[in-house]
Amino acid sequence: MPFFLSCSRLANQPMIYKDSFNPILMVRSIFEVAGRVFYALAIALIPITNASAILQSTPLVVVMGAVFFSG
Repeated sequence: MPFFLSCSRLANQPMIYKDSFNPILMVRSIFEVAGRVFYALAIALIPITNASAILQSTPLVVVMGAVFFSG
């Protein structure tokens, strides 16, 4: 954090913007954190064979989603 603070001071830019506390952005951030926590918790609580299969297939699902949404 001190590095970013010094860089923002040198560039005469604020460290924290007012737009960062937009209610919609806060809700999105909460859901992203909750999603990551529950994903990690779910992987930790299933058998190792299933966890390995899910972790290996996750990049494929992400690429298929990108192709589907990007066209």
